[in-house]
Amino acid sequence: MAAAHHTSAFSPSMTLAGMDYIAPSAVCILPTLTTRSAAEAPSTSSGAVGVKRGGNAEVPNQGGRADVVRITLQDCLACSGCVTTAETVLVNAQSRREIVTALLSADGAARPRLVSISSQSCASLAAYLGIPMSAVYELVAGFMRATLTTPRLRELAAEAELSQAEDAATEAPPPTPIVNEESHAPTGAAAAAEPPVYVVDLAWAEQLSAALTAEEYARRRRGGGGGGGPDVGALPMIVSACPGWVCYCEKQGAALLPHLCPVMSAQGIAGSYAKRAVAADMYHVSIQPCFDRKLEAARDSMPSPPSASTAAVFYTDCVLSTAELLEWMTEVDAALPWRGTLDTDTGADVKADEEAPPRNAAVSASCLDAARLAGSGGYHQSVMAHRLRAVQAAATASPIAYEVKRNRNHQLATCAALPGEVFCVGYGFQQIQNVVRGLKKRLPAMRGYTFVELMACPDGCLNGGGQVRPAQQPHAAVLDAVVAAYASGAPAVRESGGGGVQDSERVEGDDVDSVAPARRHRVELPSPPSQPFAPATVAAVAPLHGEALWRCTFRDREQEFAEMLNAGNVHSLKW
Repeated sequence: MAAAHHTSAFSPSMTLAGMDYIAPSAVCILPTLTTRSAAEAPSTSSGAVGVKRGGNAEVPNQGGRADVVRITLQDCLACSGCVTTAETVLVNAQSRREIVTALLSADGAARPRLVSISSQSCASLAAYLGIPMSAVYELVAGFMRATLTTPRLRELAAEAELSQAEDAATEAPPPTPIVNEESHAPTGAAAAAEPPVYVVDLAWAEQLSAALTAEEYARRRRGGGGGGGPDVGALPMIVSACPGWVCYCEKQGAALLPHLCPVMSAQGIAGSYAKRAVAADMYHVSIQPCFDRKLEAARDSMPSPPSASTAAVFYTDCVLSTAELLEWMTEVDAALPWRGTLDTDTGADVKADEEAPPRNAAVSASCLDAARLAGSGGYHQSVMAHRLRAVQAAATASPIAYEVKRNRNHQLATCAALPGEVFCVGYGFQQIQNVVRGLKKRLPAMRGYTFVELMACPDGCLNGGGQVRPAQQPHAAVLDAVVAAYASGAPAVRESGGGGVQDSERVEGDDVDSVAPARRHRVELPSPPSQPFAPATVAAVAPLHGEALWRCTFRDREQEFAEMLNAGNVHSLKW
């Protein structure tokens, strides 16, 4: 970690103030803070953090111990300083360049590939391109099947090397890039056996995550929700699907951790299923609406024994934001000519139109409202539906009443058939702060809450920071278009919204002709022969793995950070 000029795209109010900007680098995951004796040893890490006082003073060595304080990226998130700059590292580390490099390496050339597409990212692309979500799934499936092959990856690597050489050249002409075929990919007969490329939507994983969350809530209700034991969680139960919220919660100490639901997000469940049930060496790329999902990919992994010498197996190897995927596709071919099918069957039977269909009528207001509430996973809706079935109140058709508090980012849902249960929906950091303050201080307003769906992004995941942001359009209009696309294409919204249009219809927009070349130049690419992600297969195989498939653990990072300071020679890292 070294001082650098502030070039981050993040808000200045979210980064370190003024004088010394600390820019983390990949070496921050190596041992960094050392005592004097360790610091005197030769170092090969040019970017490692050193602790200095007054510019040159060395850290005193107490007791002659050469202790090393190991700071990982996860540990960085526990401190109060550079959480957003640590995120910058992940934005750079988890990129399409990393995908190409990993899959062309000697260890990665034969790895099966999985690309999972979040429904929120699909809705953003649908709104931007003016096509239905089913067509977006086809587009991304075709692009990934055409791109993640070894020959195409080698071409991309060569193009990247040439581009870098041209950018770096000043006087001498750029050298011709040379691609080492032997090190990048197998040749001869082995090259003919391309590893399979699976492309899936995440609707099945979202539904599984929401259903498991509902079961966990019901279990806590039966247990009293007092959090009195290690196996009894506390109420209100708070959804843990948002990595930004989980990161913040872990930094608040042990008081809030019993309230977190231990069910992983759809991204984590999809990766866990792929690496447990399909192939342990699966390379999982996930398309997500916000950059915080990169943080999630850096922390969710298969638990391994302390004596294990192998590296942790992460459920997700690389996360691309919606905007990063769009940039990649348009740079390869602005016509977006790809078409393919998903291995989860979503949209597989929807044929691309050779002619633009007529625009659909405006999506109903009730369907738009349902889309806003379901666009972050629909956790509170799933929990309430589960509870209504449990009390046998579904036949009475008890309506769910929503009370909007200060704004639509804070709503309370109640149902007459569920007396004494209040479901809070809170989006944005302001709502996170309110919930944390209310729980810590036991404020009266929080005492009635039994379930809280918290997301760090205002307006929820449909408004994630990694979504496509057309510069020429007002943000509110862009968000409305994404919500409308989601309302038109998400099955859960069509089922609950009452009057939602079918996903084969077109979302109203002005960019209808922008994808006409893609429809005229359809590229059909077959799916891999096996179907491990077919709905019937997932339904049969997923339960066999038990809680390990979906359960996540949390860490008291406040305590860990305090112990790190007390055990080492560093008095404080806060300034």
